Amino acid sequence: MGHLSLINGLEEEFKVSIAIADAMEMTSVQHIKKILKDYKVAP
Repeated sequence: MGHLSLINGLEEEFKVSIAIADAMEMTSVQHIKKILKDYKVAP
């Protein structure tokens, strides 16, 4: 449940819709940063 809350929070904060496949890959802060960069919402 925590993972879903994190994804939901990221989507709300950055105004993006994260694909399920990308959400599943978000297993570390490094992965989260990389994916958000791919969505062009993080430096």
